[in-house]
Amino acid sequence: MEKGILGLKTDPKNKVLYFVNGGNWPSDDSGDATYIPGLETSPENAAVPLQTQEMITKANEKKRKKRKPKDDKSPKKQKTTHCTTFNLPDEVSDAPSYWGTASPPEILIKIFKLVIRTDGVLFLQRAAKVCTLWERATYDSSLWETVDMSLSKVKNEEKFIWLCKNRLSHVKELNLSKWGVPVTPRGIKAVIENCPHLTNINLSGCKKLSAADVKLLADNCVHLSKIDLSHIAHYSRAVNPVSHLSLKYLMSKLGKNIVYFSMANNTVTGVPMIFNCISEQCPRLQALDFSNVQTTNRDVITLNIEKLQEGCPNLQILRLANTSIRLANVPLHLQVSTRGFPKLKELSIAGKGDGFISTIEDSGLDRILKSSEELQLLDVRGCKRITTSSLIRIPAWNLQSLFLSQCPAAMDAQLELVMQKWKHSLIEVDLSWNNHINQAIDLAITALTVDPETSKLVFMDLCGSSVTFESVKKVLSKCLLLRKLNLTSCRGLPRGMKRAYADEELDQLREDIESEKFVQYDEIT
Repeated sequence: MEKGILGLKTDPKNKVLYFVNGGNWPSDDSGDATYIPGLETSPENAAVPLQTQEMITKANEKKRKKRKPKDDKSPKKQKTTHCTTFNLPDEVSDAPSYWGTASPPEILIKIFKLVIRTDGVLFLQRAAKVCTLWERATYDSSLWETVDMSLSKVKNEEKFIWLCKNRLSHVKELNLSKWGVPVTPRGIKAVIENCPHLTNINLSGCKKLSAADVKLLADNCVHLSKIDLSHIAHYSRAVNPVSHLSLKYLMSKLGKNIVYFSMANNTVTGVPMIFNCISEQCPRLQALDFSNVQTTNRDVITLNIEKLQEGCPNLQILRLANTSIRLANVPLHLQVSTRGFPKLKELSIAGKGDGFISTIEDSGLDRILKSSEELQLLDVRGCKRITTSSLIRIPAWNLQSLFLSQCPAAMDAQLELVMQKWKHSLIEVDLSWNNHINQAIDLAITALTVDPETSKLVFMDLCGSSVTFESVKKVLSKCLLLRKLNLTSCRGLPRGMKRAYADEELDQLREDIESEKFVQYDEIT
């Protein structure tokens, strides 16, 4: 009787491979220097010590290719057992990974902050399930100081209330705008009961709020300094949270702390009284946004600008776009005696909406900007009574953004003087929809391109203007920092050129003009 090793009969179908000298072998795989947890071997390769799942798959595919079909009647060959050795890939290190057990918490916290900017704070709940170290890092109070619910995928108020009770005790900035869930009085109550350190709240678009909710915020969130109540009321109602009575109470409680206040895109009553409350109660105010505000009767709103200047000397941003404003009649000696807005950096009195009535003229612009030497942005689009005379008198010498679309100042021959004044500092210029056939825009562009070395121009909007081909060539060749140029609907330009350009497209336009791809302006009919 044929016997094999250890007296057992040899079975050709189930061969056994024996190793010798195993006295020094470890008791389990964990003692092997090349052991990698999770990389299991398949049964048919159980005797091969070092192999990854990917390599096994490739080896099995090669074996399948070598197999012959069943109908092949060629004589069977004796099977031969081969022992194949696989090497570990170079990127697999023998050293164990300490990422999940020994990473510095400070590094994890910085990484989590970057993720929160795009995914929101609910990412922290998922990260806490990874390991104990990550869980401890997610409880760091600095990660919960700024909470933006507009980035959250959770769209129910119950989850938000749970967050307030269990995670938001250290929150300082809370954004509930564009969340997609109507914030009710229950949500506001959860905020005031569990967020004692709140300094900034954005309730834009929370249309279910009432005057009682604003009163609760004023009574309980004593550290609030930034409040956004925009886009809440599009019609007048008895419990309007942005009524003059509601805001008067809010300012009486929190006015001394407020540095930012917005009630843009609302329909309210008693706007002059709201301005008076702000002037009297908000000495630290730095930014005020009254854009797109309408009264119930669509009346022109009277604003005592001198009183606002005296009450809010630190104002840096004033936005009154698409709001029909008329400056109150004030005696001349009071106009002269007030200090103006010495720290103002941004003024927007643009008006391009339906039914907008611009009553601010040159003298009104002089009253607003008489001491604003730090002004950086001026938006007077659609202001039919603003001319180049008041622009030249502005005391600021380093204006960066100037918007003159549909403004008579952009059609005035003195526009060249305005551009000469700020040619070294302008970054954005809007001269769109000024299509009068004159040389005002061409001369203004010439003034901007006098000194290419000092030009900082990055964006220029000439949409619908009467700019010529030669002027476009000049601005492209002289303003080398220019990255955006809008030439849409410019009738004086060749075909194929009338569109908006940005970045690489603008570089290609420069090359096309240099190669004389476009027909010259004077040949266009």
